[in-house]
Amino acid sequence: MLSHPRGLHPTRQQQYLARGRRGRTAAASVLARRLVGFAALAALGFGVSTAVPVSFASAQTSAATSSEPVCTYVTNSGVRYTSISAIPAEARGTAVAMATAGSGTGYWITTDNGQTFTCNMSTTWGSWTIPGSPGTQSPVVGEAAPAGGGLYLVTASGVVAAFGAATPHGSIGTGTVLNKPIVGMAIDPATGGYWLAGADGGVFSFDAPFYGSLPAQHITPAARIVGISAMPNGGGYRLVGADGGVFDFGNAGFAGSAA
Repeated sequence: MLSHPRGLHPTRQQQYLARGRRGRTAAASVLARRLVGFAALAALGFGVSTAVPVSFASAQTSAATSSEPVCTYVTNSGVRYTSISAIPAEARGTAVAMATAGSGTGYWITTDNGQTFTCNMSTTWGSWTIPGSPGTQSPVVGEAAPAGGGLYLVTASGVVAAFGAATPHGSIGTGTVLNKPIVGMAIDPATGGYWLAGADGGVFSFDAPFYGSLPAQHITPAARIVGISAMPNGGGYRLVGADGGVFDFGNAGFAGSAA
């Protein structure tokens, strides 16, 4: 026979035990309803997570201790930035080009106003003071990295700047009027020179062989040209249009297009 809990009267004891049974039954009923509810959510495609949430503080700590490479831009006055968005709005540019270093260990990202971010490398180039009076300078539209080191930047007017070990091979004269702006450049692996491509498919060679252009063949592309790439042996180059059309010159074989 059960003893009286804490001296309760038998009648009170029965009431006490009954309330306990009802409480346990009610709790079990609530748990059962929750389990049914979770099963229904899962059946409808809603995920029910039982994972322990990670606190915001620990997430911040994980991000802060990350060892991922950082891209760095150092202004000519020595101010260091690791993102374009951190640069004051009045001085901030828009990323327009990138080039892989000749060593293959990193790359550069350059903005339209000549700010170059160095990624996973120690060498920084600072900011290029583009020729021309403030507000009238032609924007940077492309860049290329020679195998021997350094970096080239080119503007829409065809002015080329060489940094580090990159050898200058010339630019389109600042007084030259182009039919269409320059959109990109490619290095000739054979000579170390380079080609500049215009939006109309025109090609300008600097210490690199000329293999032809669209205007020279009286071809007007359906969409503006947006880039140029060189063959690995320096024997030709390709132009690509905004519509995905591809144009081959020299020994560059046609492998299809996205037009």
